[in-house]
Amino acid sequence: MLVISDLLVRYGKILALDLPGTITYPDHAVVAVLGGNGAGKTTFINAVLGEVPHAGSVTGMDPSCTGVQFQTNSFNPLMRVGELCRLVGVATGGDLGQTLSIPPLLNRRMSSLSGGEKQRVTLFLVLSRSEESYIFDEVTTGLDFQTRELMMEIVRERTRGTTVLITTHYFEEVEDWATHCLVLDRAEPLFAGPVEDFVTASPHHSLIKVRAGGGHLPDRLRDRARRFPWKSSDRFLIARSSEEQLAMGEDLTRSRLVFEVQPRGLYSAYTIAMSDRLSDREESVR
Repeated sequence: MLVISDLLVRYGKILALDLPGTITYPDHAVVAVLGGNGAGKTTFINAVLGEVPHAGSVTGMDPSCTGVQFQTNSFNPLMRVGELCRLVGVATGGDLGQTLSIPPLLNRRMSSLSGGEKQRVTLFLVLSRSEESYIFDEVTTGLDFQTRELMMEIVRERTRGTTVLITTHYFEEVEDWATHCLVLDRAEPLFAGPVEDFVTASPHHSLIKVRAGGGHLPDRLRDRARRFPWKSSDRFLIARSSEEQLAMGEDLTRSRLVFEVQPRGLYSAYTIAMSDRLSDREESVR
């Protein structure tokens, strides 16, 4: 069991992370660590690994038994991929190496690899060892869709039955995989617990994203339109039922507005929760 108690990280006078109380995640949980840029996601990962000074405690995830992959990883740029694999002690001829297309890279230096190729090599090194737990910190950011899909398919398969912490900006990577989540906002926890509890905390059937620039919202929907909690001129509507979703869609279609329906899930719950947080923050300064 992963137990985080009164975790506090400061960089001088800057509060980087403040998780008061006790947060627990069961063994074999897949924990999606979510939040905007600067929310404290990577700081949390580094604290779990013992890489940054912190108050409080983290138990249940031994760094020596944890495979870790960051968005950027430091390798000797002159080292060849094959040399790196031999240094780490992993064989390159198995199914994992073939799936990640490692053999064609063996004679190339790390400095010559593209971002996607470097991430494939790193993922190969991390998953070649059977660990009790794994941490993936925004490892697919900046990669093309096909590479992201391949990497996440392999990650989900190879980490089955282990405890996983994953930070990502792509909700589709964790939508049907994560069992638990930690939602951070400005270094503080917005939610910590099972994904299903987070989703049901904001009762809704779906979220309807309305594209900006296509016309005016119908009068009866205008007051219900909400701003996204990040920089966007788009708006969204919350449908409480399938019937309401259908009625809203018909109104938007008649108004010739472009819209997209997001089903109830981690993304919709996160959007609503962060929008509520933004509204509360704005209300407090009035």
